[in-house]
Amino acid sequence: MNILVILNSPGPGSFNHALAETARSALLQDAHVVLFHNLAAVGFAHGCRQGKRSELHCPPATVKLPP
Repeated sequence: MNILVILNSPGPGSFNHALAETARSALLQDAHVVLFHNLAAVGFAHGCRQGKRSELHCPPATVKLPP
């Protein structure tokens, strides 16, 4: 089965990274085809910044498309 794992977390040591990597590894061990993509690594502007996780409201994400 083809599976796409999408992550958008700037902190490489974050819990989100650990979850995504664990899922990717388990899926690969089960012979799935896994495409892993980290949106933060390509500059996707997300609403919540690292260190602001305690705030209840995060502004909406913005996407900057190339011309």
